[in-house]
Amino acid sequence: MRSLRYLVLAAFAAAVASGCTRDLNVNGPPVVSAGPDLILAARDSVILGATAQGSSPIKRYDWTVVSSPAAAGSQVSIAPVTGLGDVAQLTTGSLLGLYVVAVTATDADDQVSLPDFVNLTLKASSQVEDVEIVCESCRTLLLDLLELDEAVTTRFTAVPSGFSPTSYRWSATFARDPGDRLTGEPSLVENGASADLTLPAVGIPPAILSVTVVASGPNGDRVGTLDVLVANSVDEPPDLSVTWHAADAQPGDAVTVLPGDALYVDAVASDPNGDAVTCEFRPNEEGSPFLVQPTSDPCRVVVYPRTSGRIPFEVKARTSGDGQVADFSMEFYVAPIRVSAGGGALDAVDIARGDVVATNGTGSYLVFDASAPVLDPVVVEATWSGSSAAAFSNATALVGFSTTPDFARFDVVGGSELEDLLWPPPGASAATKTVAMTQGSAGRVFMAMDHGLAVYDPMINTVDPIFEWPGAGLVPSALSWGPSPASSADSGYVWYAEGNVVYLQKSEALSSWGADNKGVLVGSVQAPRITALSFGSGTSDELWDLWVGTGPSGAQDVGSLLLHRNAVDRASGDPRMNVPEELFPQIQGGISSLAVERDGAYAGDVWAVSGGGKLLRVSRAIRDMKTGQRGVVALELDVLEANAKAVATSGRRVAVATEQGLAVVP
Repeated sequence: MRSLRYLVLAAFAAAVASGCTRDLNVNGPPVVSAGPDLILAARDSVILGATAQGSSPIKRYDWTVVSSPAAAGSQVSIAPVTGLGDVAQLTTGSLLGLYVVAVTATDADDQVSLPDFVNLTLKASSQVEDVEIVCESCRTLLLDLLELDEAVTTRFTAVPSGFSPTSYRWSATFARDPGDRLTGEPSLVENGASADLTLPAVGIPPAILSVTVVASGPNGDRVGTLDVLVANSVDEPPDLSVTWHAADAQPGDAVTVLPGDALYVDAVASDPNGDAVTCEFRPNEEGSPFLVQPTSDPCRVVVYPRTSGRIPFEVKARTSGDGQVADFSMEFYVAPIRVSAGGGALDAVDIARGDVVATNGTGSYLVFDASAPVLDPVVVEATWSGSSAAAFSNATALVGFSTTPDFARFDVVGGSELEDLLWPPPGASAATKTVAMTQGSAGRVFMAMDHGLAVYDPMINTVDPIFEWPGAGLVPSALSWGPSPASSADSGYVWYAEGNVVYLQKSEALSSWGADNKGVLVGSVQAPRITALSFGSGTSDELWDLWVGTGPSGAQDVGSLLLHRNAVDRASGDPRMNVPEELFPQIQGGISSLAVERDGAYAGDVWAVSGGGKLLRVSRAIRDMKTGQRGVVALELDVLEANAKAVATSGRRVAVATEQGLAVVP
């Protein structure tokens, strides 16, 4: 009966125990080693071990038979033994000759090594007659395993088969990587067919002891070999490395992290002694500056910073044996939100051409250069007063709205106020409050007042009522716009709410809006009053979401933020309000302002302002890269010194109107 032979490379012990690799190849793909060539007997088996080194952990080894005599590859089979495939068992057949086996290594960045090859020469059993070596103190665990915590002496005995040797020559060496720590080399005392090896205390990782005997007799020499995995029985701390990246970057890229951004933190933890390792992430307590969300990978989390500045973060790896712990400390820099002290209390804000334009209750426009280190506004005195809102027409002019009875405009490019337009138009009831404004297509701006809807069309430079106000009986409470499937200039969807009911007009063409036509009734919410609407990116390019903010009404002084997923199918144009997810329940003062990011990695993220002046954010980054699960994480951000009033977004820039001036996130 044939014995099972083992081939183990220098760092195989580390692979068996922990799957750990060293980062020696900094920039390129990993470098893999498959070991020396072998001579085997027909119908024999061998364990092949591979090691690799690269710039990131190795996640997979792939073995293939690339050459065989007479195209008889089926005579040799190879199958992984360990999870990574760094150890594989090869079983030979009866066809003699030369076989070539290749192995490649793939790292965590999906970089694939060049192959390394092992030549296997298959001979008849009479041509391959080994000398068996017996280790008296070893036990078998895939390999013969000898656990040491101090220097010990172990006896090895040669057992020849089929001949009688007249002499023996013994040798023993440790096969290991140059970086492995060992306290010394084995010492050998030969005693004929036996040899006593004194082995030093072994460092980390475990090492392979290769014992060889040459048995000489009248018919020549016979060689026997034995590979022993020598491990340290003292429990050592685990190995730990950590990488992180934002949703729109790769690990190592320089990124600007904003409050509420999703940061993916990956821990690579292993134990030299082979114990199971668990990962812990801190801080993760109530009131910490981070919200930490788990994923399907126990050593990967998504971190959401609640505040700004330099915030420390710690990762721990803990073993299941003696509970040994390894620590990794890191620091995230979260971009601060700058607050300008100029301009006084602001109540409306929007962004155009890189500038932020805001309005206040005293009838002034304030223009901020958001890229400047100091937010000093240019103040333009205007002729209106009262409530205001803001939206841009063709990214050139801010449109403000007042109650005095003019429609005020501001030219962002020229930096001056334009001639006011007559308001209200003849026959329309006077509005007393501006509720919301939104930019449509072709430069149009839609406005919701407490007595109806109107539209500003820059092509004809007029303000027209959509409904004849008291005839329509419309009292809108929120307004939003979004693109529709059509490609014409009148293709935008106009969403608006009255009380707790949401309506949709599928076209901006006023000819489709009759005096008594409130559009398609999409649905309602279980709240007294809708105070904010926003239409934004959804789970795909064709299925978009509707965000609904509710607010106080009567005795109720709280509201909530609701997400209606896939509220419109842009392919068919059919609107719907699915069962909502309540992301911010019982918000004091309700939701007063919403802004949805519609571009880039954070498309669909929502910034919100509560009636109580708090800045809120819903992050929708992909939270689990393995499953593709799209995250929905609600955060109350501790970043403002003043009460927030309104919020606007443009790309990665966020502008917040507050009671003390403008707040800007770069």
